[in-house]
Amino acid sequence: MGVSTFMIHRLILLSPELSNDAGHQKEYVSLLADAAGTCGLETLAVTGPRGAELLPGIAVDERLPAFEPPAPTRGLVARVRRKLEAVRQARHRSEVYRHLFETRRAGDLTFLHTAPYPEIGVILDAWPGDGAGRLAVMLRSDHDDDPARMAQIRRALRGAAKPGVSILADTADLAQALGPLAPRPVQVAPAPWSGATNTVARFPGRVGVFGARRRHKGYLRLPGLVQAARRREAGLNFVVHGYPHRELRDDPELDQAGEALRGLGVEVIEEILPSADMQAHVAACAAVLLPYDRHIYRYGSSGMFVQAVASGCGVVVPTGTWMQAEAARSGLERVFDVDIDDADATVTALVEAARIGAQPHRPGAAEAAWIEGHTPHGLLTRLLDASRHD
Repeated sequence: MGVSTFMIHRLILLSPELSNDAGHQKEYVSLLADAAGTCGLETLAVTGPRGAELLPGIAVDERLPAFEPPAPTRGLVARVRRKLEAVRQARHRSEVYRHLFETRRAGDLTFLHTAPYPEIGVILDAWPGDGAGRLAVMLRSDHDDDPARMAQIRRALRGAAKPGVSILADTADLAQALGPLAPRPVQVAPAPWSGATNTVARFPGRVGVFGARRRHKGYLRLPGLVQAARRREAGLNFVVHGYPHRELRDDPELDQAGEALRGLGVEVIEEILPSADMQAHVAACAAVLLPYDRHIYRYGSSGMFVQAVASGCGVVVPTGTWMQAEAARSGLERVFDVDIDDADATVTALVEAARIGAQPHRPGAAEAAWIEGHTPHGLLTRLLDASRHD
């Protein structure tokens, strides 16, 4: 693998799943487009319907069909029909991607930043290879030690052997885990934070939980943790941002957890917050709690973790996750890991995190370098470097 002389003039942000304000994708695209603009790169986002509405100020091509993951079905006939429909849609999407790649310009770098593995496979199969510029593909999810899942990932990545492709993951742990399944080395490009200067006053004892209201993000644990804190009279007050995820809008247990939190006097925010408002809420917290599923996040990244660390909050994470490992190897001094299923131990960690987080943030050299490396410019630099290696 050698360094290429390929010069990049335009960044194409390929966003097949972008359909609303939820999740990280809108902010991710916006941050990267802004960083590219300051470096003199032209930017184009390629999306499905509503892309121009969701990304004001960015050039948008809405040529992609609406992305709709297949719904679960029961019965043999229904499963066969679903499979046939999935094949039909994949063929249609493949033609759309082929035409997109045929209309590329010299100096284009196309970046697929978020997609499930079957869609990654469709895109890589459509990639023409020689003379097609550069395609960078970000991998975000683990194989879960499941042989069927590993086989799916291998199939999806077969096309990455073509010229002009680079494969990335946003944690070193995930890159190492997926490396044996890929036909070329998996490089690392970090999950970014906003890069915005914190001018918000910190509230002592304030603990924040942010993101989509999902089971694997620990939302069901929150009423018990709040009650444990009240038993301790720990001086903690909680704000929980939990908007309904598009795949789990109707989940009675999640609804009940939200009602229980309100009954405990917790401030619950259910709407999707604009990026600036989210940053202000995080920065106002002395501590941020990430009560995530240990297995799902053993290698996977968390943008909220990056934002909380960069904001100077004390951060409480589950033992055995990428977040714990990243804190240890990168000198992140305000991160505390705990058995998240032990409510009393978690409260103890939150008390200490809130105490540290209320103090002025003066990161050491290693932590400051990590924070700078996770700015949008840090991500763009790694992305451009990766694309210059064949």
